[in-house]
Amino acid sequence: MLERAFAITRWIGALAFVVVFATFIIAVFMRYVAGQPIQWSDEFVTIASIWIVFWMSAFVIRDREQVSIDFIYTKLGPQGRRILNLFTAVAFGAVFAASLPSVLDYILFLKGKYTDILEWRLDLVFLCLPLFFAAIVFRSIATVIRMLSPSWRQHVADGGGEAATPDAAV
Repeated sequence: MLERAFAITRWIGALAFVVVFATFIIAVFMRYVAGQPIQWSDEFVTIASIWIVFWMSAFVIRDREQVSIDFIYTKLGPQGRRILNLFTAVAFGAVFAASLPSVLDYILFLKGKYTDILEWRLDLVFLCLPLFFAAIVFRSIATVIRMLSPSWRQHVADGGGEAATPDAAV
């Protein structure tokens, strides 16, 4: 079930990227070849790009797929990796959990405000932010649970705090 949801989220992200790329190419063509710029294209590409980044980061890209500086992590033994995974999961989870109410408050503040050209509601435009924050909190909790479980060595042996399969917890 989780593997299917993971595949669907990947396809949504990929489709969104294709739509953004096609919109960008059409906008360049219309501006420089046809001489008739499309007003809404810049705003659409910007909003869609924000959604793609936060959607993919929240639901698709796994921790081990992130760009990271791991020269300290790779020098540590299994117990050191476990402690580092616990520390980072608790730290990031706490920061994002503490920030989530403020993000939600800001989203509610944006209700009734609209984008300049497309006139989309700004609260819906930025709804991807609390989804991203909640996903980070959930991932952090999942990492803490894995690091405190009896099978923690299996998770640090694969180089990260998360399981190696795509159906691992978000």
